Amino acid sequence: MDHRGTKLLTFAALTLAVTAASAAPKENRGLSALAWLEPRGALQALSNEPDRRLHVRSSENPAATDDPGSTKRRWQQISAGEILFHTPILLGGQAAKAGISCASCHVNGRDNAHFQFPGVSHDPGTADVTHSFFSSFRGDDHFNPVSIPDLTRPGKISHENPEELEKFIRGLIVEEFDGQEPGNAALTALAAYVRALRPCDGCSPRPLIMTTHLGRVKQALSAAVQIEASEQRLSHLLIGGARTQLSLIHERYADKKLARERTAITKLSVDLATLQDNIGVRSARYYQLHRKATDQIQALRKLLADSESRSLYNPERLEAYLEKHAIRQRPTH
Repeated sequence: MDHRGTKLLTFAALTLAVTAASAAPKENRGLSALAWLEPRGALQALSNEPDRRLHVRSSENPAATDDPGSTKRRWQQISAGEILFHTPILLGGQAAKAGISCASCHVNGRDNAHFQFPGVSHDPGTADVTHSFFSSFRGDDHFNPVSIPDLTRPGKISHENPEELEKFIRGLIVEEFDGQEPGNAALTALAAYVRALRPCDGCSPRPLIMTTHLGRVKQALSAAVQIEASEQRLSHLLIGGARTQLSLIHERYADKKLARERTAITKLSVDLATLQDNIGVRSARYYQLHRKATDQIQALRKLLADSESRSLYNPERLEAYLEKHAIRQRPTH
């Protein structure tokens, strides 16, 4: 077995210990992103993310008269697509086991100069998109990593050509990552988000803080409820995305003295799983669960904010944690 094969087997064993993206948070086992971040850039990657710029027009025809209703629907699609972009379970296969989402490589739609997946990347910021570890469809038995593209820039696939981007995204999910068919509603939402991405030249990175992840929980729940009646499968994925974000928060509140916070995070995740089970029922219980989850998010925000300085969202604590643990949490090269 060659060196890359040995590293991949090591990593496969590691992924078995990673909490599944849609599961309730369990006892902390470290920061999952360390499995695919190069150690020297981990602090930067876990402390900041590129600012994001989104734009939408009310019609695919630039000359069309603005329709407020159409614009609102497009923003709803963009919001749902952004959550799916951060949801590992959408990709399925080994990516979901490792907690890797579209956003792991394309942070806020950009590239990721610190992404370095063992055996699949060469230099930081690269990935072999035809590697058999992720794909049984596109694996070509050659190690040929390429630079991760910035999705806000023109690429080989037109963002404007109707259906071309949707077809491309579907191929990435189903063929590049062995994921399940995402469905038309999910593809439409993802394509809407990618089309809305805009460059942000000169923008400073923004801090990656607790409200970054908790804000996505709220966004996911709102998007799921808005489309629940007509698109139950997409709604289920979105709530799964909310639970993924809760898992990321849970990882950061690792101090033993933050047990109360971790318990509250887990409780909300479990309640969201119950909400998932009631999608499509349209019963009084469904609405009761939705209101309860909304109230929990508000209460959780205050609880977490009061102790955020003691969590791994605090850059100084994060740096100390990485110095102590980072190298031991990923296979060596």
